[in-house]
Amino acid sequence: MSLPVLIVGAGPVGLTTANLLVSRDVPVLLVERNATTSDDAKAISLDDESLRTFDTIGLADRVLDIVVPGTGTRYFDRKGRSLFHAGGPWPARLGYPIKNQFAQPELESMLLGALRDHPRADIRFGTELVSLAQEAGQVIACLRSDETNAQVAVSWVLGCDGGRSTVRELTGINMTGVSHEEPWLVVDTTGDTHDQRYGMHHGNPARPTVIVAGRGGRCRYEFLLQPGEGAARSTPDFALITRLLAPYRAITLEQVERATIYTFNSVVADQWRSGRCLLLGDAAHMMPPFAGQGLNSGVRDAANLAWKIAEVWHGRAGEQLLDTYESERRSHAAAMVRFSARLGTVVMTTSKNRARIRDLLVRALLRTARGRRYLTEMRFRPPARHTAGLVLPGGEGLTGTQLPAFQVLVPPGLRSVPVDGVLRQGLSVLGIDVPRESWQRIEDLLRPWAPRRIDVAIGHRLPAQALGGLVDVAVAADRSIDGELAAVRGRFLLVKPDRYIAAVFDAADEVLELLRTRYPVIKEDSMGITGLGHTGFWVDDLATMRDFYHRVLGLTITDEDEERGIVFFSARPAEEHHEFVLQRGRTAPPGAKLTHQVSWRVDSLETILAFHQRFREEGVEVQQEVTHGNAIGIYFFDPEGNRNEVYLRIEKDVRQPFRKTLNLDQDAAGVLAEAQRLLTDGGPNYQAVQ
Repeated sequence: MSLPVLIVGAGPVGLTTANLLVSRDVPVLLVERNATTSDDAKAISLDDESLRTFDTIGLADRVLDIVVPGTGTRYFDRKGRSLFHAGGPWPARLGYPIKNQFAQPELESMLLGALRDHPRADIRFGTELVSLAQEAGQVIACLRSDETNAQVAVSWVLGCDGGRSTVRELTGINMTGVSHEEPWLVVDTTGDTHDQRYGMHHGNPARPTVIVAGRGGRCRYEFLLQPGEGAARSTPDFALITRLLAPYRAITLEQVERATIYTFNSVVADQWRSGRCLLLGDAAHMMPPFAGQGLNSGVRDAANLAWKIAEVWHGRAGEQLLDTYESERRSHAAAMVRFSARLGTVVMTTSKNRARIRDLLVRALLRTARGRRYLTEMRFRPPARHTAGLVLPGGEGLTGTQLPAFQVLVPPGLRSVPVDGVLRQGLSVLGIDVPRESWQRIEDLLRPWAPRRIDVAIGHRLPAQALGGLVDVAVAADRSIDGELAAVRGRFLLVKPDRYIAAVFDAADEVLELLRTRYPVIKEDSMGITGLGHTGFWVDDLATMRDFYHRVLGLTITDEDEERGIVFFSARPAEEHHEFVLQRGRTAPPGAKLTHQVSWRVDSLETILAFHQRFREEGVEVQQEVTHGNAIGIYFFDPEGNRNEVYLRIEKDVRQPFRKTLNLDQDAAGVLAEAQRLLTDGGPNYQAVQ
């Protein structure tokens, strides 16, 4: 597939989704009706899961530069006395503080800057979606810009365009829920002296108030208005702002960055997918702000959907995989909508009796250790857990939850690194103190999904010795994680790219049916190699090389003899028993020929592009991506420095004795056009073939 994915809406959710997709080599067309990103600081809180999502695409450090980390929330009773401080558990289970204050314009600017740096992103501001027409394998979208309409063909449409979503309207999807009538005044100010590194929720029934201090003298104030003080979507009077802020600070008109009166909605879209159109963020669900989970729920949507869209776009998985998006996300999003509304009615009640009962119950809970943990560690929030979709039915314990972000020791240096740095972008299988023979039993069964295999040692032990491409790690000193993983000792964890655990299992056949029905592989990672000569390499590390040619290039192992140190492979096992061989030892026997390069023939340009993406994901050393002779090819090195080439013949009557660098960061049509031009016209950036 070569058509881009259309993302409608360049708010935080749309920008996050776009960055996630281009990181997986999927082209995106991002359109936004406004002329630029928003100047309004609407969302102000990022949670630990959102920061972990940004970390997966290398943006966490840039986000941390613009947040106040580990803010938490302090709740005050009806008389203004402190009740408790909710800051989340420590150490942080997902690797980051559970609550982090930020300014939305700064976040959008950072995400847009990261996206502009990527060649797969086409960004168009001042452009709105007018209509959609779904066809076989594509969507025709009509876009309006500068009073001019233009039709574009796209592969998928992702509606990240907010509560008044055009995508949702055009697909005829309704929302179900309730609208809250109580108006709230929100004022974002500058020049503020609040220095508290936490939000403050004042539960005075006469005037429920929220105060959240930010960076650089910024501070947000939220007040529940009384009858006659203002109506939703009206412009608040400066005299009202001055009066409500008076107990906290003096204010000038220039110090008001934003002031608005609005009401809240607690609604969820009736469905999140219509054919090739899907909804994310506020387009799919809206909630009151009291739990700080509106934007974070949208980032969860993006993390869940982006990798699935990428797998389908690249032709590696069937569209059934996209059906798991709503089934995995809907229940938690709906629970968070209900929780946010309920939290508002309790914390921000206007009833004196309810406020008095609330304060008594909270103080009673604080008298017990369990009650203190429940409140201070924010255990009252609905846990994010997948109970349907790509998850093993009936799973218990860790199944459906996010993998804890523990530290691991990776040989040979044994430096402590986050486990996320070992997982990378695809499916992963973690074996928790499993025997080596258990790994060998699951290897071929799970090969179509090409999971990254990580052998985890727990109990303050060193990593095991490398075997056949396993990534060997040991859990760094961490009692809580060691104890949690001890409960699954001797078992495997199947971890999805969004870091959620799909299954805890003993044997691969337990998860095969789940993967085959929910994540059907269309183009297995044999990668489409169709031919090679009878040849091979003498190698030092047979296990690592065996894994490279089996897992990364997708060759079938047709025979092996561990005692002799030899492995036979074939790209066409039904036709050839062995076409390629690896033999341990650097000295060839008498009469044997030492090979210096192997060329692998493929039969489609899509396969070349798939290798381009695979090599990037696996960190394979690529020498050059070229067109030469009458072919398009990629020169690369295996783990021991042997040069390989994958190539596609494209023009039998053209012979060009020069190798020219080719840009594979474009769709198939663009690659072919550039190759044809270079082959026939010469073109720049060429060198004589060595």
